[in-house]
Amino acid sequence: MSEKKVGVEEDKDSSVDESSSDREVEGKSNDREKETENIDSRNAGSEEITDDKKDTSVVNLYREEGLADILKFVDRYGEVPPQMFDKYVENNTYLDLVVDDTIRENLIESGLLDTNDDGKVILDEQCKKHKKKIEELFEEGNKAIENEDYEQALKYYDRVTSLNLNYAPAWYKKGITYMNKGEPDESLRCFDRATNLNPRNTRFWVKKGELYCSIGKREEALKCYDKAISEDRECTDAWHRKGNMFSFDKKKDKAIRCYQQVLCINPLHQGSWFMKGILHSNYSEYDEAIRCFERAISINSTDERFWESKGYAHEKREELDEAIKCYYKAEALRSDDIGMK
Repeated sequence: MSEKKVGVEEDKDSSVDESSSDREVEGKSNDREKETENIDSRNAGSEEITDDKKDTSVVNLYREEGLADILKFVDRYGEVPPQMFDKYVENNTYLDLVVDDTIRENLIESGLLDTNDDGKVILDEQCKKHKKKIEELFEEGNKAIENEDYEQALKYYDRVTSLNLNYAPAWYKKGITYMNKGEPDESLRCFDRATNLNPRNTRFWVKKGELYCSIGKREEALKCYDKAISEDRECTDAWHRKGNMFSFDKKKDKAIRCYQQVLCINPLHQGSWFMKGILHSNYSEYDEAIRCFERAISINSTDERFWESKGYAHEKREELDEAIKCYYKAEALRSDDIGMK
């Protein structure tokens, strides 16, 4: 089968503007989604496959009645349907299907599948190129975020999800991008998609909780942090952010327990030492506050906030010499930071 490029080919005519390319991508994406849905609906009516047939959804995809649709999809877009590609990845590049020998032979003959010396089905070249293209676009999107070029980042992530609607990291990064753009509704939609696709990824839940917290939906935020913790009891980001929420809500004991949980998991978590110190300082517990600030400084001595907060605690204890030293240190660090910029 002749190789076809996935997505839109590079524009050979410089007179064609970017908007026309975007419309072409959108049109092909919509067509691709419709044909993918057709394949799914055809598979939905298939009879149940017994356990010895392995993954039912994959086997159904290869049923003889759906083969023509699959071949037509590949011929048009130069790629296998997303369902097939996802199963390749999930099975760690090997696809061990128990299907009718005739169907298997047809798939191999069509170029959709290949086999190794042992006769085991392996990734075909189109799937490899498909995966590589997605990874390249995803990385370009990440670079655009680093450069704070959010519009460009969204274009890259949109292309990723047009090639694979179930690529959860792209939905997650789209959520972050919209969050940075100040568009919480779009951000939440993307985070919802990411957590639905991969509900065990704690980063997704923590970031979703952060978004909820930023728009004042604190109960929803707490649910997200708790979900992350239920997936991984050692998710320090979730514990730390729970502590921050409780601290803001003046629930001192709950906040302390969360920070302590973080520090039991990671004694070098400077953020929790600092926030625990702030909490003690707010309740006039200056001895304990100073101890926490000193621990934070021992981990990172270049953060002026740590020194300034320690100076304030010394000042409240009327230890003025120590307070002045801390304030001078904080000011020197702040000046250095401004000079570097």
